Amino acid sequence: MRIPQVPRIKTVQELALEAEQTRFKNSYLFIDTNFKRKSEPIIVLAFIGYKRRIHYNKIGNLYFKSDDEILEIISEFVKEDYFTCDGIVPIWGNIVSYNWHHVDGNIYVFNKNGSFKISTRNIVESKATLSIKGKELTVKGNK
Repeated sequence: MRIPQVPRIKTVQELALEAEQTRFKNSYLFIDTNFKRKSEPIIVLAFIGYKRRIHYNKIGNLYFKSDDEILEIISEFVKEDYFTCDGIVPIWGNIVSYNWHHVDGNIYVFNKNGSFKISTRNIVESKATLSIKGKELTVKGNK
């Protein structure tokens, strides 16, 4: 005789963590270089575009933090990232600023020293894409 399995019940902590992961799913840090395309092949730009977009989980633990704490963590990350890469993103150029796409829909702009500049909802970020027969191809990667 086979004993039926009882489904595992998630703990309150597991449910809270899942809710935080869902809340942050569209958050990321974009590195702005004011890039203007000259002769760079579009396919190359599409394949290295991820180098300017940093997924939130690469920044540090942002879960269960206040907005002020999150912005402080972002500020510290920006300072470290700028120092680590000497202010340059290969092919894309010199870093001008970092744009944090927050869970509240606002974009928080930090200068290269990690200082908060402005909060807005209207920033256009350049992006190269590839498509075949009208279907956009996605390139996976993360800095």
